[in-house]
Amino acid sequence: MSAQPSAEPSGSQTSPSTWIPPKIQPLTVKDIAEFRLLNIDQRDLGTLDFSSGKVTKTQDGDLFYSPNCSRPFEENIWPPPPFPLDPALSKIKEFKKPKWWSSPDTTYLAFIPEWLAIHTPPLDPLACDPPIRHNRQKGFFMDAKPLLQWNTLQKQLQKVAEDVQSTFRVPPQTRPFESALCCTGFFSTRKETQSRIELSRDWFGMWAALVSFNISVATLVTKDHLKDEDALPVWWQFLQNDTMHSQTFLSSLGSAGLGEPIGDGPVGVIINLLEPPEDQPTPDFYYFLGVPVWYPWGLKEMSQSINSTNLRRWAPPVEQLQKVATFFVVDPSDEKPWERWFQTCEKVRRERIAKETKKQKQQREGRERNHPVTKVKVFIWRRVDNVVQRFLAGPEDKLAAYGAKQKVYNSVANEWDCSTLFGDLEPEEERAIRLSDLMMPEQRHQTGTPDLAAGYEDLDQEMADYADFMGFPVQYPTEAPLEPTTSDITDSPSVALDPAPQQESAIPQEVERTEEGEIAESIPRPSAAAVLFQNLKGEYEWEEYELTDLLMKYFGFRPPSSIPENIQPPTEAPPRLLREVGAMHNLSVFKAPIATLAIRLWEFISEGKSSQGEPDYWDLHPTSNILRSSPRLRSFTHTKVPAPFQPRAENRPVPRTSANPPRRKKQKVNAGPAQPQMRDIWILETGTQQSDSDSWRLAVFDVLVVMMICRLPELLTQADILEELVNRGISCQVLQPYQGITLSLPAPVVSIPIRSGNYIFTQDDVVTYKAQARALLQNPRIARGAVLAGGILWRVALLFRVSIADVLHGQRESGNRSFAYPSTTPSYRFVGLHPQEGQVLCGLYHWYTKSPHPDKCSFLPLPETWKANICSPFWTPYHEDKFSTWMAHLDEVEAHQPQAQQHWANALRPSSTSRRAFKNVTEKSMELWGTLQG
Repeated sequence: MSAQPSAEPSGSQTSPSTWIPPKIQPLTVKDIAEFRLLNIDQRDLGTLDFSSGKVTKTQDGDLFYSPNCSRPFEENIWPPPPFPLDPALSKIKEFKKPKWWSSPDTTYLAFIPEWLAIHTPPLDPLACDPPIRHNRQKGFFMDAKPLLQWNTLQKQLQKVAEDVQSTFRVPPQTRPFESALCCTGFFSTRKETQSRIELSRDWFGMWAALVSFNISVATLVTKDHLKDEDALPVWWQFLQNDTMHSQTFLSSLGSAGLGEPIGDGPVGVIINLLEPPEDQPTPDFYYFLGVPVWYPWGLKEMSQSINSTNLRRWAPPVEQLQKVATFFVVDPSDEKPWERWFQTCEKVRRERIAKETKKQKQQREGRERNHPVTKVKVFIWRRVDNVVQRFLAGPEDKLAAYGAKQKVYNSVANEWDCSTLFGDLEPEEERAIRLSDLMMPEQRHQTGTPDLAAGYEDLDQEMADYADFMGFPVQYPTEAPLEPTTSDITDSPSVALDPAPQQESAIPQEVERTEEGEIAESIPRPSAAAVLFQNLKGEYEWEEYELTDLLMKYFGFRPPSSIPENIQPPTEAPPRLLREVGAMHNLSVFKAPIATLAIRLWEFISEGKSSQGEPDYWDLHPTSNILRSSPRLRSFTHTKVPAPFQPRAENRPVPRTSANPPRRKKQKVNAGPAQPQMRDIWILETGTQQSDSDSWRLAVFDVLVVMMICRLPELLTQADILEELVNRGISCQVLQPYQGITLSLPAPVVSIPIRSGNYIFTQDDVVTYKAQARALLQNPRIARGAVLAGGILWRVALLFRVSIADVLHGQRESGNRSFAYPSTTPSYRFVGLHPQEGQVLCGLYHWYTKSPHPDKCSFLPLPETWKANICSPFWTPYHEDKFSTWMAHLDEVEAHQPQAQQHWANALRPSSTSRRAFKNVTEKSMELWGTLQG
């Protein structure tokens, strides 16, 4: 059995592999001061990548350059405090800006994370604000249980740092203090107790820096960088063989950025290139380890670089210097994003008030007179890793715990927005809260998300409530859960498809006129699966069949408004039709005559023939002009763009008895730089943008989705179409004009967890996986990318209660966090979700058994495996059944261990009939697209 920490066992090994400690050749302080990239991997020193570098001009006119960091630079003016320091009197902010390097004993200070990933294991015990208790005689104190958890975590991190330092002979570093916990004991006020808790949490950044520095130097000592990328790190092998560390804990170190620096995470350091102090590390050292490094680049540095090859290596590119040659640049920051949010809400509120009926107006005015406090949604604004986010309130959040300046009520959406970030409590309010023994109102570090998404059954009613504000029928979800209960005030319903959108105005319907002169339907659509037909009396009525709706949207089914009398219901129901199309199991549809036409169409598109010949009620039929005359279809532009790196998918099923097939030998081919894979993309050019906020473009990657969009009513806006796609779990993207070209996706903010030997996964691994996924999805970029990716990533995002409304209407990401499409004019960019981040969301593990290379196993199918084996572009009830089964397996993980991708390929493989149907419809759609372009 593998070594487990006494406080938190998280897995087992039946027979640990024998590990032989390597021969250590220590890396001394002098070695670090003379560190050169050329001595590490023999690279051509002229090929250093400065694309993420940035030149900054300070207010004094001095130029500083960082070759590996483009975030705003501000020199730390705080004098270096003497060590050891008192954590109760000092603050971590004294170290949160880059300082000038001062001593080899404190080199690790550059590794302090700019924002501590407290929602990511193993730091997740720090995420929740602990309860504050009160003793009448002694005062306020922190609850003992979280205090014990924090102390255990501190000892684990200290032990890791000590073990790595002693084993790999890392140059010793001076500890800032013996313990970061300055929140022990009793305090006179609740506010002082809360302040000590915050200080203690923040000081864990010091332990994170020590661990990160020691492990980074250990990788240089053991030359892990010269091995294959998927080779098991030596430090990891050592620590997992130690009796104090579990594999789960060690893997989570890398996920939290403590194993090695990730992205722009570390604070960084300022060094002197011209006159470096003794033992100062070289820029090569920081550059190689991914730690931001700045140095002055003025006239002295420029002149001396002419005769110094080494100095010239670190010269900023000319184009980066030109950006600050004349102007003083200050990077903007959004300190109060809720203000912009409320402005948007007010705009939407006015629009909805203008459309509301008399009854809705009475209800709204009643809520404005007496704000409801029960049966009302409450959203909490919290700062998570320095990003302010909006969460649905949990049971621990109390509306009464917020003062008048800390909560805003929206009478149209009937919801509250609360946060202590909005303002301060009045003295009377603070006393009342203290007397009522309410918790501190702002629990800033909680995840805000329970374990699983809940409340899907309320979505139908929510969508119905919003339907009255719109001038068209509402689409109710009839498939799998589409969205958690975190609906936003900017939600708008999707629109159902009528049988003949080009003749919508010709369909007679009973209408009534409201007092405001607005025309409203008296025959509301019962669901998205409903189709308007004419009965024997000549009256129009809705028939509710999801099968019909799906065939119309995705396969081009266009039944006549009046079905001929000779068309009778089918005598028997095709056993697999509902599953192949992606509809729910509802056999009542086969009692209607329209089912006969649906069956004939499906036979034709799946088999290429039909007993009645080629159907003429198909909009892809050569004689049909329905799609050919669609203005929306002509608004699409098609191009090919380089796809971000995607791992190879396993899409060929193998025998179920072969869980681990023989590994193919890796072929070494010297063919120069790999060319990016090209993929098709269709961009909807609406030509209706009025401002920068409307300049975005909707893009899709499947011609089936293009045709589906063209079948939607013409009155839908681009935003409505985007919401329709996202609600169905269809892959799409939001493109925004971007002048620069981002060459690659942003670096992943997480590493793939590692397991070795005959490891047996337990519930502790499942808990860690869920915590990791939940923490990732609190990153707005990752949440948005996962939802827009569709498929399995979309469903995982909903599992952890990512709000679709927040994703659709939230703040867009900046250009340096996205991937650019240079093939269009102007260039567009989209949110960059790194493939590795998507893999971790699906529970991928690198499992080292007998081979030096890892097997890839996961709790869920990986995105590339899903894409290679699923025909349907939308989420179906069959997919939901599968997903529910996989979630149940997580509760019995000892019996259902993570599986290889060959297993998932077998499990996802659709029927041959479905494959033929989607292939034929895709080919016909491409033919139609080709004729329009030709």
